[in-house]
Amino acid sequence: MRKIPLPIFEEIIVDKDTPEWIKSIEKCRNKYELSSCGTEELHQSLLDSSYNYIKFGIKIKAAIQNKLYIKKGFKTFEEYCLKVFRMSEPYCRKIMRAARMAIILIRCGFKELPRCISHAYKFAELVSDRQGKRTNEEIKIAAQKWQDVLDAAEISKTPITTNFILKVLEPNSYTPFKAKFSEAIYDALRELTNFWSWKNNSEVDINQYLSITIEQSYLQLINSQEYQEYQESAYKYKDQEVDEYYSVNGGNKVSREEIIQTVSKEHLEDESEETSTVVETETNNSVVRYNSEITLAKAFSHPIKYLEKLRVSKPHLSEQVDHYIKFVLEKNENERYGDRPP
Repeated sequence: MRKIPLPIFEEIIVDKDTPEWIKSIEKCRNKYELSSCGTEELHQSLLDSSYNYIKFGIKIKAAIQNKLYIKKGFKTFEEYCLKVFRMSEPYCRKIMRAARMAIILIRCGFKELPRCISHAYKFAELVSDRQGKRTNEEIKIAAQKWQDVLDAAEISKTPITTNFILKVLEPNSYTPFKAKFSEAIYDALRELTNFWSWKNNSEVDINQYLSITIEQSYLQLINSQEYQEYQESAYKYKDQEVDEYYSVNGGNKVSREEIIQTVSKEHLEDESEETSTVVETETNNSVVRYNSEITLAKAFSHPIKYLEKLRVSKPHLSEQVDHYIKFVLEKNENERYGDRPP
């Protein structure tokens, strides 16, 4: 089996204008890339890094309490999260809740915790989690359920994932993904699995073999030059392509942009004129042309939330989204959110 080569972390050139957080990355790279630390130090550093979400959640709470977003020139905490971290406010609060659950487990004596935000947050969802302090009974229940997850992982010899936590704590609500194979393919998978078990002197089942094989194939793919070319091509032409649909009346082909504008017109409550994909602003005495999916934001009661999701799904529209929020939705944004604590 061909081993995937380890990546090379090249030197980061820093100067007096380089942000401090980038300088800290270069210090880390310089220290660990050159293997200039001891075994135990590296081990402890890895453990510390695997729980970084807890520290981040604590700091985010402090930012809210101290109104850091106002001191840094932002109107709302929501805007601060979006502009600085490219995260939504609900996601930052999700990190806080995940960190809170992790600290509760630490106070219960656990030395092993959920390793990432999604694991800790899913666990918090599946156990009683009221705002404020927990009762002793609730803490005992949370500790017992986390112990159940650790025991199940030890018995099954599998990593703890979000789905694994759900499967252990809510087995009746867990619906595994199903794949259909022909009899010949299933026989081939069984033979491959038997060979893998013999080769590694460790028994695995077909699901485990499939997971390992797919993960290895995926890692090879994303590190290949062809995949990089595919991604560049996908982003380059995504905005240029026109998806054709058949309209209900007459089967005539219409472009995706036409459908978006039609939906926008149907949902606009306060505007009777057709939504235009061209919005004029007085900035630099120029006309700014927005993508039609951005102008569609006016069709919703919370346009900024729609634009946040659009920014994540289509990063190449980020600049247009920022400009649209600032010059087109600024008035509505002030009316809707104002200068208030989150």
